[in-house]
Parts: sequence; C-alpha cells; structure tokens
Amino acid sequence: MMRKFDFKNPYKRFFAILSLVFLALGVILLLTFKNSHTSENIAFKEANPHNSANYSGSGRKRDSRTAEEKAIATLEQPDDKLEGDEAEKVSNAIQAMVDWIDKTPKDEVIPFWKAHDTLSSTETLQQLKGYMEDGFTYDKSRTTYYKSNNGNVYQFVMILKNGDSEVAVTGNYGVDGDQVQLANFEEG
Repeated sequence: MMRKFDFKNPYKRFFAILSLVFLALGVILLLTFKNSHTSENIAFKEANPHNSANYSGSGRKRDSRTAEEKAIATLEQPDDKLEGDEAEKVSNAIQAMVDWIDKTPKDEVIPFWKAHDTLSSTETLQQLKGYMEDGFTYDKSRTTYYKSNNGNVYQFVMILKNGDSEVAVTGNYGVDGDQVQLANFEEG
C-alpha cells in the first residue's frame, strides 16, 4: 500500500519546495549554457581540393599553400578584414587566452571565462597547448581579423611559429560574450 505525502509536516513541505526550486534552476542553467555555446557558432567551409590547381587527380592532393593561406580559405568573408577597436577587442581576447594556456598545465586546460575561451572545446584548447609545449609561439603581429556572416561574430587567423614551421589557427570571436572559439588548425 502506498503512503501519501504529508504536506502538513513543515519540514517535509520545505524539503519538497526546495527540491522543486533546485530542479527548476538546474533546467534553466542547462538550457542557458547549452544555448550560449550554440548561438555564436559559425561554420567554417572546408576548402575543396578538386577546385585547386594543386589537385593531382589521383585521389591525393598536393597542396603547396602556406598554413595561413589554407586557414584563410576556410573563412566566410576572407576579403572583409576587421580593423580598429573591433580588431583590438579580438586581439586582447586571443592574447588573454594564449597567456592563460601558456601558464596552465595541459591537463588543466579547459574552457575558462577569464581566459576568454568558453566557446572553445577542451580538445582544441589542449591541441593549442600541445603546439605550445612543442615549442610553437604565438606571433601576434601576424594575426588577421575578419568579419563573418553573423554580425555578432568576428573571425580570425592566428599564427604559431617554431623556427620555419607554422601552424595557422582559425577561430571565431563572440562579440556579445567577449569569448574565443578555436576552430581549425592548418599546418604548413
């Protein structure tokens, strides 16, 4: 036989109400967090090797482009550069992310709002950390900034250097949240 819940007992009533409040807050936070990660994602196009003069036709592609050229080919608006205060905001967010990743052990590199990288996945942040551990350094002077198809998002290409080796990293910058999302790593 099933017993009825005793709403007359103030402790049980308090516990029931408190449980409902926590459940509702949990659902609200989950939906907010999920929407904040999807609302500013911009798709990068994949460069089509079949349209390239460097395609060998044998199923394998010969790509003589630099890492930076490969990365720029994935942007939405590679001819629409961003300058001025907007570019400076993106630059500051990227620098904060790079500084934080540089001083943080690899297994502790996760999206962190103070590092301006909450739109990035743990995997891409740890991939950046791996390059840094392998001797690559961020070349801020070669970072380029672009507009995207979404007015609340800018795109960028940042360069990592290690001697003659380069890696170009593409990403998005969410204007509203002042956060960076790393997307593609192109080696050259």
